[in-house]
Amino acid sequence: MHWHEMDDGNWVWMASMTVLFWVVVIVGIVFLVRNTRDHRDRRSTAHEILDERFARGEISVEEYEQRRKVLQRTKVVQRS
Repeated sequence: MHWHEMDDGNWVWMASMTVLFWVVVIVGIVFLVRNTRDHRDRRSTAHEILDERFARGEISVEEYEQRRKVLQRTKVVQRS
């Protein structure tokens, strides 16, 4: 088949497949970039850090409970 023998239907089909190909490529790249960036940029919350410190034995039960209460009060104040 030669290029000059293609009718209008073939050009439409080729153009739409080319556009579809590039849309899939771009969406794939965006998905990969967002997915890897989200895991890298995610920061631990204060509650998670406190839980981790308690689990490692760095702080006592009393200190854990005291700091947990402070974080809960701070959270309520920030929402207001």
